Amino acid sequence: MRALLLSSIFACLLAFHNTITRYLYALGREGLLWRFLAGIHPRFQSPYKASYLQTGCAVAGLLGSVLTRADPLTVIFSWTSAFATIGIVGLQFLVSAAVIVFFRRSGLDKRVWNTMVAPVLGMAGLGYALYLLIVNLPALSGSDDGFVRSFPWIMLAGIGVSLGITRRGLRVRGQLAELVDEA
Repeated sequence: MRALLLSSIFACLLAFHNTITRYLYALGREGLLWRFLAGIHPRFQSPYKASYLQTGCAVAGLLGSVLTRADPLTVIFSWTSAFATIGIVGLQFLVSAAVIVFFRRSGLDKRVWNTMVAPVLGMAGLGYALYLLIVNLPALSGSDDGFVRSFPWIMLAGIGVSLGITRRGLRVRGQLAELVDEA
């Protein structure tokens, strides 16, 4: 059982690392983050600079957990899983809203079920799930720590920063879909 648990945790961590690396690469390439993140390895054509930054952040987090003597399974894994779960459900909620806005603006699909009813039902279900996650965050994360309770606020701050970047007109409007597709 330990071997299965450890191998599945490793697979999840590798997938997260690769996903974050691709987002950093795409954001660097578009000029939303430092341009050097868009560097690709001359031989392997991989986004190695973005990967180095992601690795550095992971090592910094690991060092922080070592210095604070935080348990890798009950603190680090549990807290980051709770944070990621809130983020994923919140993102799915926002995608449901984006579906409605997209079809209202584009008029590409006129079917009410596809463009309004199903996305609203999805938003309602995901909104309720998000509410339950936030209310039960101590049970989800295994902690009632103040930092853990700040996870929803950190997510909202991230959304605010993203909206601020978008509103400043940094060539994002037409390219956000490309970034998401690529990442």
